[in-house]
Amino acid sequence: MKNSVPVAISGNSFTNRANATLYVPYGSKAAYEAADYWKEFKEIIEVVDVTDISQMDNVIYIDEMEAVRGLEAVISIKMKNSAEIRAFQFDLYLPQGVTVVKSAKGKIQGALSPGRLPDEDEHTLTFSEHDGFIRFLCSSQYDETFTGNDGETATLRVNITEDMEEGDHALQLKDMKLTETDISKFYTAELIETTVTIGGQGSYVVGDVNGDGDIDTQDAIKVIQHYLGKNPTDFNAQAADVNDDGDIDTQDAILII
Repeated sequence: MKNSVPVAISGNSFTNRANATLYVPYGSKAAYEAADYWKEFKEIIEVVDVTDISQMDNVIYIDEMEAVRGLEAVISIKMKNSAEIRAFQFDLYLPQGVTVVKSAKGKIQGALSPGRLPDEDEHTLTFSEHDGFIRFLCSSQYDETFTGNDGETATLRVNITEDMEEGDHALQLKDMKLTETDISKFYTAELIETTVTIGGQGSYVVGDVNGDGDIDTQDAIKVIQHYLGKNPTDFNAQAADVNDDGDIDTQDAILII
């Protein structure tokens, strides 16, 4: 349902509503819960289009992104907030064909981004894998809060299977909660959805690591960041292996320069 204001319906509309979930635009849930017949849906969930994230505050989101079949990608997870946020939790639902990268010991390869962490930070980020989603839990044992008001807060490395269908696929963030230092003050969002566009392996240029159409120092920097384990965003691993030796290292950065 795309209407922010419920339209008038009769009792004969949506006859199975008592067992169905209704998805409504962000900010309109209360109106539907008060509207005749609409309020009889089993569950009403607000949906946010991340392309219009300007309407929101105190929320975790992911920009629309691109990835290539058969290659690794990095999901940049951002937070927009005016409140002093100490901790957050959400569930990330990946489309079929996108899987998390794990270490040899089975550890999910994700991390907090340093740009929004306070000096001498004590935040911890943990992951737990469930049926169909990855749960993110982040908190500070010393009640430290994130710096800034918008930008990348964490990253997650994922693999795109070679047989994944090209085109647009949904990335969903569900059951989100952001908490202030006073844990009684928190902000929630039930569902935020964005798009990952999957392309074939012919859709890149060797050396254009970030896919912006230019081969320049920014591409070399991303190669070095990857080599140092920094998990750069907008990173095409196959485009980064400039000398095609199977390794992404300083030699590739030198060739780009």
